[in-house]
Amino acid sequence: MDQREARRSGCPLTIPEALLQSEAMRRACASRNFQEIFRLVNRRTGTSHAAMAAAVGKMTSSRVSDIIRGVRGIRGQEVIERVADGFGIPGKMLGLPERPWEGSPGNIDTADNPRPNLDPVVDSDSRERAQYAEDNPRSLDLLTVAGLRQRVQNLDARYVSEPSTVLIAETGKDLGQLAHWQTYTTTYIVRRDLYAAQAEASTLMGQLVWDAWEN
Repeated sequence: MDQREARRSGCPLTIPEALLQSEAMRRACASRNFQEIFRLVNRRTGTSHAAMAAAVGKMTSSRVSDIIRGVRGIRGQEVIERVADGFGIPGKMLGLPERPWEGSPGNIDTADNPRPNLDPVVDSDSRERAQYAEDNPRSLDLLTVAGLRQRVQNLDARYVSEPSTVLIAETGKDLGQLAHWQTYTTTYIVRRDLYAAQAEASTLMGQLVWDAWEN
């Protein structure tokens, strides 16, 4: 986790550093091309319109869709600031003052901008997986599905820097393996991870095919 992501701990959305520093994103920010900024965040991270709207605040998913399609734009300073804060884009990239969450580690402890809690968070899902593995030491299906999901997430991370055509075959292979596991996994926790992995892989495949078709 880089310093920007650490400072934004607890925020609903922080775009990856690789995407932030990509030539396409830098050009879009420099020209305040919010149609391209929203398109990149949507396609390169797989974030839904609803999640993007929630991150920006005071915005609906239909408006996000309109912005991506070029039907509506963003002009107001307050909305631009919300976009920067919602996606984790440094102020200077959008011609804004430094954002509150950009402060150096030594000076961000204020009443309005408390230092984020960087202690590891063990969520209920993690505890449930650990308990399942402990109770079922001979079961490999949970670990296999979790491993496949991690592979999909790794492919998604590579998407910002590698051609779509390179990743399509690998994503298709993972989709096939996930479909295979559907035939005989029965426990709730395994099915939940399986469906999540399939959704992520399908979304990524759609983005890859779309980009390959455009190019």
